[in-house]
Amino acid sequence: GTSKPATARYRGDCQQRWNGELPTKLMKVLLTGSQGTVGGAFRRVAAVRGIDVHPWNRAEVPPEEPSAVHALMKRVQPGAVLHLAMGAPAWAAQMAGYSAEERIPFVFTSTVSVFAAPGPHGITSERTATDEYGRYKADCEDAVLKASTAAVVVRLGYQIDPHGPGNNLAQH
Repeated sequence: GTSKPATARYRGDCQQRWNGELPTKLMKVLLTGSQGTVGGAFRRVAAVRGIDVHPWNRAEVPPEEPSAVHALMKRVQPGAVLHLAMGAPAWAAQMAGYSAEERIPFVFTSTVSVFAAPGPHGITSERTATDEYGRYKADCEDAVLKASTAAVVVRLGYQIDPHGPGNNLAQH
């Protein structure tokens, strides 16, 4: 879509500002999907690097309740939001919008399944998903980028972590 170049521009701006160092503000991350393969790996790396991770607990804060989502984000006041969990596009959009309002970096993990054919694919490549999962992730991407042109969408291929839980290529 048309917002993809803004994503690339934001990523470059972050690299210029940070010079390879995490700013102190980013030392607190709100993390969805903390029990999954990627979330578990992030938690392990964050622990080593001294990053305070606040995992999202759906039992305490249901994603389908916008007022609860907003209240959690206000209470936690993260320096960044990493949305790695499965959930409704509206949830992803709400977090991306709040992050944009507060000028907080927001990262959403998507998938290469938004493409029907093997790659390589570029940032502006047309998404051609033919399965339900790929279409769902494309809908989430659209919702996130509509809510925030500063959001970063990361499309993952395989999840490989022999120590992690979840959908994991190393388990097959």
